[in-house]
Amino acid sequence: MDEFLLLKKITTKKMMRNISREMRRYCVLCLLLCAGVTGYAQSAQNTAGASASVVSKTDNAVADHTVAASGIATGETPGGNTGADGHATDTAGEKSPDNPQSKNSGGTASHDSANAPLDFHVKVSAFKIISQYYGLPLSVRFGWFYRKEDFSVFPNAGFSFSVADTPVLDTSVGLALRKKSFFWSGYAVYDIVPFAMHKKAADQAVYGITSFGFSFPRIKVTMPLVAGRLRKNEIIGDEWSTGTAPTVVTQVSAGLQLDFFLADLGFFKSTGTAAFYYHWIPKAAFHYYTVSAAIPASFHLYYVDIAFMYSLFHTSTVQYGKAAPFRRYAIGQTQSGMTGRSTFKTQVLFKDMHLFSAEFRWYPARITAQTNGFFLSLFADVGFGITERRKRSLLYEAGGGLGYNLYDSVPLTFQVGFNQKLQPVFYLSVVSRLSHRL
Repeated sequence: MDEFLLLKKITTKKMMRNISREMRRYCVLCLLLCAGVTGYAQSAQNTAGASASVVSKTDNAVADHTVAASGIATGETPGGNTGADGHATDTAGEKSPDNPQSKNSGGTASHDSANAPLDFHVKVSAFKIISQYYGLPLSVRFGWFYRKEDFSVFPNAGFSFSVADTPVLDTSVGLALRKKSFFWSGYAVYDIVPFAMHKKAADQAVYGITSFGFSFPRIKVTMPLVAGRLRKNEIIGDEWSTGTAPTVVTQVSAGLQLDFFLADLGFFKSTGTAAFYYHWIPKAAFHYYTVSAAIPASFHLYYVDIAFMYSLFHTSTVQYGKAAPFRRYAIGQTQSGMTGRSTFKTQVLFKDMHLFSAEFRWYPARITAQTNGFFLSLFADVGFGITERRKRSLLYEAGGGLGYNLYDSVPLTFQVGFNQKLQPVFYLSVVSRLSHRL
């Protein structure tokens, strides 16, 4: 009897061991099956996310191409702000046509992916509202966006706001096209403010803008053309007179602009931009040109951002033969046009300007919090300007401000300071003036 009980106990233990072994095998198989299903779902999600990313980049590219064309007639300057000459030089402040979200981050990877061959089909057809709020000019455009593979078309209408000598609000209708690295846009623009609808047609600002170019991984080439009735300030008296009167003239302007990378190491980034524009007012036989350039460099650490920039501006009239122009117009750049900080007062026009700028941004809350975007900033600008009469003036501005990163790399910035005349200066923008275009 004892032997039977012993044999039964041994048999029961073997059976339990076998059952336990089989259960372990079953659990392992279940875990492998779950891991396989989870991996497949994650792979599908990543594939869908990659497709959405490509479509999003195309939408952003169309937005920036339309905004760049709009800025030509609103006087954007190397700091991404409007200038007194009334025409864009589209430089370091604004956005990149291929990577507008890279204000404070590198853009080489996005350029490479944009030019890489697609291994899946992309087709988009939808109503779009595309806004540009990174800096002046502010604009919003709406229309039907269509894309198939690497070709896109965007017929649209919209509004744009800028501040040159006075605030300007215009409306436009046009078309933007893109095929691989080539882009083209054309718009008809009408100035609503300053209001002139009650005046005769000759006193209303109506003009056309077309722009085409090529975008490559580390460089972008843009060739804009503006023609039509544009606002200018006519000089009253002789060529040394400072008195001016606002008027509307027929003008043709064409130019060439380059935006390029110098270095992108993640924590350090440097880009550059250079532009040349030639302007002609046929009725007055008045010719002049503008040259501008800017080289921003920035260090991005976790607790601080440090940015530097050198910018220059030059303009001069061109005279053919010995005959003087029938009329002369005020040309040049103001200090506010270069720094982006307004004094809300009339300023001197400079034919030559050289400016060195620096900005320090500190995120105090990140010492204890990991994702707080609040920051304090200090800024300083120093340089010189030369007027039409060859008078040199020392230029400087200094002050501080605060802001908050709205979307990680898009900081809302407000700054207050003073200039060399001890006049208060103010700056309000969605991005720092020392931002990168690429």
